[in-house]
Amino acid sequence: MSFCSEDLGAFYLDILKDRLYTTKAASHARRSAQTALYHITRSLVLLMSPILCFTAEEAWDIIGGGEEDSVLFHTWHDFPQMPAASEAELVKKWQAIREARNAVTAAIEPLRADKSLGSSLQAEVEITADADLAAALSALGEELRFALLVSKAVVKEGDALSVDVHVSGGQKCERCWHYTEDVGTVAEHATVCARCADNISGQGETRNYV
Repeated sequence: MSFCSEDLGAFYLDILKDRLYTTKAASHARRSAQTALYHITRSLVLLMSPILCFTAEEAWDIIGGGEEDSVLFHTWHDFPQMPAASEAELVKKWQAIREARNAVTAAIEPLRADKSLGSSLQAEVEITADADLAAALSALGEELRFALLVSKAVVKEGDALSVDVHVSGGQKCERCWHYTEDVGTVAEHATVCARCADNISGQGETRNYV
């Protein structure tokens, strides 16, 4: 339950939506997200099958099982493997990023409560963090804002974790809902940002992390 509600629902699926909704349909960013969701879904269906057998059977049919197949014919799902050291390092890195995201969310909430801003995407944040956390956050580059669900994120090194929040002065893109200064800069897509315009009719953006 904790994995589904916190790790999956409140974090992973939350930050994955932008990549699924805004990148090009056949892009590596979107297809890799769909592949990850397939592995997660298949694993969860197999885990629930001994208890919720009828529900699992219906879900199994939707994700690729056929009339001659049954979820009960299968054992646990085998995820793609990666070196144990790399996996441990990746878990540590994303735990740190989630710590920063929690701090950002907490800093944004008072502004949402007093109606200074609507959604978190209207916010721009400046994060002060110790050297290790600052390095982990900075490693995401421009994609940090997607992990934090804000329109702009700047990181600087300091003694302790703190977050300054500012209301963005940019315009809202009607496609991705991010607030940027480049909305309308592509003439044929006057109401969307340059990133979305590229995803609609250009080569499309590249995502490396988020």
